[in-house]
Amino acid sequence: MKKKGWSQAKIDRWLGEKEIASERTSLQRANSSGADLNSWCQFILAYLTASEGGALGILLHWYHGSLDDEKISIQSIERIPLTEELEKNLLSMREDVLYLFSIAPPKSN
Repeated sequence: MKKKGWSQAKIDRWLGEKEIASERTSLQRANSSGADLNSWCQFILAYLTASEGGALGILLHWYHGSLDDEKISIQSIERIPLTEELEKNLLSMREDVLYLFSIAPPKSN
């Protein structure tokens, strides 16, 4: 910036403004993800209380190729009763694990 003729005061001010903008963006992302998490929790609770099936499966998968050609291999199945912390479970989801959320505790095998 000095090569462009900027003074040190102008550079410092620009860096400060850039840092504030970065913090604002981070805060907006955090608020947005919190809203998304809340929306997912509300959706799961509403679906399960209205559903006669009593279960909802969610799979997290990051595509590496075409949607048509991608082969998904489910690594495991985890049954999650809603008596546990729903937000914590959603935040700790692992890729290619099928999570079955239900109102009733899972039946022991």
